[in-house]
Amino acid sequence: MRTSSYVSRSVVLFGVVLLASAVAPARTFEVVVALDLPDNNPGNGFCVATVGSFGVCTLRAAVEEANAYPGHDVILVPDGTFVLESQYGQLTIEGGVSIHGYGAWNTVIETDGFHRMFEVESGVAATIAGMTLRGAAASGLGGAIVTASGSSLAITRVWFDGNSVGGSCGALAARGSVTVRESTFSHNAALSGPGGAVCVMLGADLTVINSTFFANAASSGGAIHVATSSGSVTLLSSTLIDNTDTFVANGISPSVHLDNGTLHLDKNLIFPGYCYYHDWAAVSSDGGNAEGPSQECVLGVDGDQVDLTRGALHLGSLGNYGGPVPTMLPGTLSVAVDPPFSSATCPSLDARGEPRSGQCDVGAAERQVDDPESGPLFIDDFESGDTSAWQ
Repeated sequence: MRTSSYVSRSVVLFGVVLLASAVAPARTFEVVVALDLPDNNPGNGFCVATVGSFGVCTLRAAVEEANAYPGHDVILVPDGTFVLESQYGQLTIEGGVSIHGYGAWNTVIETDGFHRMFEVESGVAATIAGMTLRGAAASGLGGAIVTASGSSLAITRVWFDGNSVGGSCGALAARGSVTVRESTFSHNAALSGPGGAVCVMLGADLTVINSTFFANAASSGGAIHVATSSGSVTLLSSTLIDNTDTFVANGISPSVHLDNGTLHLDKNLIFPGYCYYHDWAAVSSDGGNAEGPSQECVLGVDGDQVDLTRGALHLGSLGNYGGPVPTMLPGTLSVAVDPPFSSATCPSLDARGEPRSGQCDVGAAERQVDDPESGPLFIDDFESGDTSAWQ
C-alpha cells in the first residue's frame, strides 16, 4: 500500500520529537566561590554545594554535576586560587566537559595534599583551558593530570607549574589522545621515574603546538618520555630548554627520551640540550629546527641549525611577554629569529597570540618589532656559571 506523504512526514517529525526529548541539552555551570565542596544533588542540572544556608557553585560541584548531567557541558572558572582539598581528592572527569578559566595569570588550581588534580576517564572528550595548574603532588602517575586509554583531552593556554609526582610523569600522564596548544610546563618533576613534564603511555598520541618546556626534571626524559611502541608524539613550533634528568652523567637531559614509538619533529623547534632516541624508535622531521650544543635531537634536514651555543640562541628568561602563558622570547641577535635557510611553515599565531611572519622564528614565541630586548647580558654565557665560557 502506498503511504501518503503527509503520513511519512508525520512519522519522521514524531521520531525527531522523541529523539529531541530524549537528549537533554548541555549546561553551562559558573563557579562562584573558591571553596572545595561537593554537589548536593548531582544530575539535577544545577550546580549547588550548600554552605550553611547559602547555595553556591564550587569547582568540584560543577564537575560532579557535569559528570551526572547529559551532554557536553561547560564549566566557567573565574579569577582566583582554587585549592582542591585532600578529604575529597582529585576531580574525576567522567563525562564530556570543557573547563575554562579566565587565563593562566588569573585562574589558579592548587592542591593541599598528596593527590593529583584531574583524571579523565576512558571514552571521555574533555577540554581544560585558560588556567594555571600549580603545586600538585601525587603518587603513581601524573602530578596534575592523568588521562585513560580511549580518552581525548585538549589542553589550551594552560601553565603547568611546579607539579611533582612520586613516580612518573611530573605534570601529565597521557594514555589517550592529548593535544597541547599555547601552554607552558615549568619546574615539574618526576621524583623517581621518567617524564619530567609529560609521559606518553599505552599507545597514546600527543601533539604539542606553540608550547614551552622549561626546567622540568626526571630520571629520563626531562621534558617528554615515550615508553611504548604504539606511542606517538608530534612537536611543532615549541621550545624545550634546561630540562634535566639523571639518565646521562652530566645531568643535561635528553629533553625528549624515546624508548619506543614514533616522534615527528614538525617544524621550528628549539632544543638547547640533548635527546635520546632508541635504535628501534622512529623519528622524522620537517626541518627548520635549532639545537645546541649538539645534534642529537634534530636530524640535520632542511633548515636545521645544529651545535649552537646558548649565546647564539640568545633566549631571555621565562616570563610574561604579553601572552596567555609565560614564554621565552628570543633576542634580536638570536639565530632563532628569521632563520635564513628555513622554508618551514608554521602556525599563523605564536604562543602569545602574536602573528608569525617572514621565515617564522624558531620556537614557541615569534619576535615582534615592539618587543623588549631579551637574551643573556653576556654573549659568552657568563651567567651560566660555566667558567670555560668566560672570556
